[in-house]
Amino acid sequence: MLDTFIRVRTWNFIVLDDAGGVYPRIDHSPWNGCTLADFVMPFFLFIVGVAIALALKRIPKIKYAVRKIILRTLKLLFWGIILQ
Repeated sequence: MLDTFIRVRTWNFIVLDDAGGVYPRIDHSPWNGCTLADFVMPFFLFIVGVAIALALKRIPKIKYAVRKIILRTLKLLFWGIILQ
């Protein structure tokens, strides 16, 4: 179920990024309404939270896993800032 949800949201990222200017119904809305593009990021963050919770259930040493997650996050942020 989670994999299907991830695939649908990924498809939404691609379609809304490319077709948002052509079809106004799926473009980002100014502050006078809500469109499909406004739901993509919250759903993606929900998926990430569920995936982390499911992954941490299987790990016996939670402190080690959390330290590893934080280190990996900092590395990704560092390279993201450098490469931008």
